[in-house]
Amino acid sequence: MAESIEVPDKAKVKKKLLYLTVPMKGHIVHPARLAEFFLQFPDEYEIHVGSSLMVKEHLPGACIFHEMEELEGKRSFEQYLSDIMSTAMEKGTNWYHTQAIMMDGSDWEVVLHYHLFGLITIDKVRPDVVVIDSSYMVDNAMYSFCKHNRIPCICMCSQGRPETVIAPCNVLVMTCRYFRTIRSIMHNMQNVTAGLKKWLGPSVKLLPLWDPPLMVFPGPEFLSRPALGFEIYTGPFLPLPDLVEANKLMRSQSFNAKVAEDQGLAQFLHAGDGQPIVYLALGTLVRPSKEQVARIVDALDGGAWRVIWALPKQFQHLIPRALDKDKWLVMSFVPQFDLLRSGKVSAFLSHCGGNSTIESLCQGVPMVGMPFLGDQYEWCESMINQGCGLQVHKLYSSAAEIREALQKVVSTPSYKENAQRVKEKMVADARTNVEWLAKSWPAGNVTLQKNMKVGVPVAAAIVDAAARGMNPRDRMPPHAGRCCF
Repeated sequence: MAESIEVPDKAKVKKKLLYLTVPMKGHIVHPARLAEFFLQFPDEYEIHVGSSLMVKEHLPGACIFHEMEELEGKRSFEQYLSDIMSTAMEKGTNWYHTQAIMMDGSDWEVVLHYHLFGLITIDKVRPDVVVIDSSYMVDNAMYSFCKHNRIPCICMCSQGRPETVIAPCNVLVMTCRYFRTIRSIMHNMQNVTAGLKKWLGPSVKLLPLWDPPLMVFPGPEFLSRPALGFEIYTGPFLPLPDLVEANKLMRSQSFNAKVAEDQGLAQFLHAGDGQPIVYLALGTLVRPSKEQVARIVDALDGGAWRVIWALPKQFQHLIPRALDKDKWLVMSFVPQFDLLRSGKVSAFLSHCGGNSTIESLCQGVPMVGMPFLGDQYEWCESMINQGCGLQVHKLYSSAAEIREALQKVVSTPSYKENAQRVKEKMVADARTNVEWLAKSWPAGNVTLQKNMKVGVPVAAAIVDAAARGMNPRDRMPPHAGRCCF
């Protein structure tokens, strides 16, 4: 009798997930949290991440890391990104101008290098599903290679909303205003395309840009635009306090633990006889000028509030004069999420990065936006459209105008009320997603568990479905009127 051969159960074979990301703080958080979720099930998933070395320290130790080597004689990829963004933040006057500055500063040899790294890593790992950062979307090369090899490919747009620079109306405006920049980009793109085609070979055809992979946005849909048929919003990759506390899975005090641990911060919050507190933070990438710092000080000093300022230590020498310590607390690092959760902050003067905007609004804190580049302008616009605050200009708003905007947001109840409404909407949408997911993906053990970042299991379910050859849309609640996936 012939010896029987045991056929492996495909359901028990580990699924390999490969996440290709770039070394930027706002982008690293998504692969880290997604990996953290999948690693709860070590017998089911094998997690690979490809990026520059600095990303490795932010990932769970069980991830298999693939290092992208730096180009000889070139800036590190991290420094390259930092340089072009800093220039745009310093000099850009509006959304279009910052986009043009970043395009002008692009090193297309570096762009080709990290795309080739991504293709080589996919070919090496041969994963069951690839998740690429939106920075890897040049020429649709990643998706084209994956589709040719029948590997599901998902694009995670770390900014949490659609990329608008390729929208036809914006392309038209950019071409009219910055014709030389656009012409230069088109010329350089030809070299990138040639390099990608050379590696891919004649058998792989680059798919047109109107045939994109599934696009996943780790943010709330109602703060952006309605999803198209190839797009899914997962909700934020952070815990929404009211959702967790409503299910008695986390005491509210635990959200304030980091605030309580800093004695100086805790004392400042509980002093002041109930005066409003303005929290000021412009993100980790902004390099404020001496003039900007002086203008902010002139705007906020002497107002009917106290100020907590998260200002990196290397810029604190720019403060033009001694500040009243009863009115000002300047710190190099502030536990922002916990501070906003404390209930003590009346308004947040912010650059309106995606994470900062969501962290503020999900806790009902109104804002004054001072965007510096790119999607910060879009998040600021969304916040204003919801009636949650006002905008000032980083270069052109005077100290008096900044003070007036803050005074209006602090003293007008509707801004706080609208921020509370946005918070409730965010919580309701997250609850709908998670409760639906608990039924549609029981294998993922999806519950409103302690410390759960509500968008993470939704994204994980989408990735898992793609890896198993299923329709990811089936893991999501049905939306009336939405295009078919």
